[in-house]
Amino acid sequence: MTSGENRRADFARKIAWQLYRCGQSSKTDLVRQLGISLPTVLQNVRALIEHGVVRQDGQMQSRGGRRADVLTLDGESRFALGADVTRNHLSLVAVDLRGVLRWHERLALPFACGEEYPERLREAALAFLVRHEIDCGRVLGAGVSLPGILSADGRTLTDSYALGANGYSLEMLERGLPFPMLAVNDANAAALAERRLLPPESNMIYLSLSNTVGGAIFNGSALYTGDHGRAGEFGHMPVVPDGRVCYCGKSGCFDAYCSALRLSAPYGGRLADFFDALARGEDPAHDLWREYRRYLVLMCSHLRMAFDCQVTLGGYVGAFLEPYMGEIRREAARMDLFEASGEYVRCCHYKTEAAALGAALLHIERFLDTL
Repeated sequence: MTSGENRRADFARKIAWQLYRCGQSSKTDLVRQLGISLPTVLQNVRALIEHGVVRQDGQMQSRGGRRADVLTLDGESRFALGADVTRNHLSLVAVDLRGVLRWHERLALPFACGEEYPERLREAALAFLVRHEIDCGRVLGAGVSLPGILSADGRTLTDSYALGANGYSLEMLERGLPFPMLAVNDANAAALAERRLLPPESNMIYLSLSNTVGGAIFNGSALYTGDHGRAGEFGHMPVVPDGRVCYCGKSGCFDAYCSALRLSAPYGGRLADFFDALARGEDPAHDLWREYRRYLVLMCSHLRMAFDCQVTLGGYVGAFLEPYMGEIRREAARMDLFEASGEYVRCCHYKTEAAALGAALLHIERFLDTL
């Protein structure tokens, strides 16, 4: 590309990213939001419309004078597939170019390290697309969320207790899928979905409270993964010296106190049944919740002190926490040295399929970066 072509491509990317972040805009609003001239906006919007990336979608409400055209990304033009792989299930989502989750399904598909699983994954993905009438030619790729630690190049699942897989080559999955694949840790993927709802400069800790506990760290819009890709393994931070034995073999890990299993195990593994019992005011559920909440707030306080930013509670447990955020925040406030407020603790926005959504968004955002 010439320098002029590079500049035009940069303007087109900025416009597409602005529409992705804000949902819709007008040409004059883009001038103000991006600080570029109206002729430059007009030229690049026209090119993006011709490229099938942007479309006009009605008109803005009148502010006096002629009503401006509404510009949005053309959600129907391209999709990304998201897959969240767990020990016993597979979640599939379709996300359009605007980053909107359009369809999702959860299937009983136990993970296995052999040759059969990639083929079953492929069959499930293609059947999902057929059911929702999505043309494979409009699919940018498949993002796959996995519970465990990935190698720096994203080609190997180096360690996954949840799947019973260590050193598992992800080329097997990629060969099974009919689209380009990007793999990501499940907590990182869910955090990517939640992070998109915040201003670009915001920092965030995501705490994934599922059958194992993990998390993710965002410094602004950048995901911090650490020197070995293990950043955010909050579940294995000791909170009780010589405490309960964790599945990792150590004692006192946060995971041993705040995994979803702590709440669901006495209720036949059904987390919803625990929260139903808690809502009914049953004493065993109340006692269990009081203990769980104590350690949860303790970890939130540690994370706040270490990172000085918002802490988002997600995972299986996070999906049920909205009615209990008041009491969580009150306890968090009592532990805060600097502020008499627990507002830094937030409940996740996405109650289901956050990891699959975040994995799919990797392809949407990569596409926007290539415009």
